[in-house]
Amino acid sequence: MRVVDYTTQRTRSIPLTAIDGRPGAGKTAIVRHVMRAANGRVTAVVRDLDRLIANDPDVRRSGPVAVWPNGSMAVETDDPTATLALLARREEPPDHVLVEGDGTVNTRRLDGYGYMRGYRPDGLITVVDASTAAGRDRAARVAAAWSANLRHADVIVLNKADVAGREGTAAAQRLLESIAPQASFVWCTEGRIAVPLLLGVAGLRTPQDRTLATTWDPECRAMRGSGPLNLIGEHCRCWSVFSDEAIPGREFRRWVSQLPPFILRAGGKVFVREEPQHRYEFSYIGKRSLLSRSMPWGSETPSTQLTIVGTDGSRGESARLLREADAHALADSTGPAQ
Repeated sequence: MRVVDYTTQRTRSIPLTAIDGRPGAGKTAIVRHVMRAANGRVTAVVRDLDRLIANDPDVRRSGPVAVWPNGSMAVETDDPTATLALLARREEPPDHVLVEGDGTVNTRRLDGYGYMRGYRPDGLITVVDASTAAGRDRAARVAAAWSANLRHADVIVLNKADVAGREGTAAAQRLLESIAPQASFVWCTEGRIAVPLLLGVAGLRTPQDRTLATTWDPECRAMRGSGPLNLIGEHCRCWSVFSDEAIPGREFRRWVSQLPPFILRAGGKVFVREEPQHRYEFSYIGKRSLLSRSMPWGSETPSTQLTIVGTDGSRGESARLLREADAHALADSTGPAQ
């Protein structure tokens, strides 16, 4: 876990998530879905606004800016750096920013936007067309052409899983896992994916009503339990974790290392015992975590408040489908019982 120290002049940091993929993989469909379904001031920085808002009568457009009824906004630009700088200086800045790559920009540069002044990195998502990567030969070509980008991804979204089928999507995931062992995987069709899996708390419509509230537990028992949990969207579950007591930094890091594998995102503020005068910002996506010292608590009562998002199931929806695909493949290879 990397710890970054900020000066006391830092008053806010906007989480920035980068999303990339080869042309035709479906990243525009995913961004469109996020804009429609997200809650709060989520802003997408894109290069082709016409394609993003095509055939959507609810979107209001004014020049390079489009606004959805829920408050989401997209900005078309050829210079993301300048646009991001302007967004960070707004009187009411976005709650979350999503930057769409065009499939040609190096992912290190794309991910680097999150380190601009006023922002903090909140994950790199790579979209892959599961139907293109389903066959062994085609998957090998995709992997060879884009292996450098895949190795930097926090989350790999296998889109068009319905076209590839369970066996094809499972085969694609196995190959990509060998190239990008650091990434978590999510399957979806037509770009429809539970927004909290991509944006965390910014993707929740009613976080107070649709999360399971629990006190902070160093053993993560609430998330490992088998009790009833609330469903948010498709294959997505959420927990709110609270603590009024200061948490030792080493204990918090151990807690992060023990998060179940189906946890995809987490974020919020942490009350760290070693530096009780400062709040810490925590973000977790895929398998990457960041605990950053932020501004002093001031008049705010110190506390830990985290929102945690995971896929549905003990190892996630994609893992369940992988098991089903293995069972089907085994049945096909052995044939009917004699």
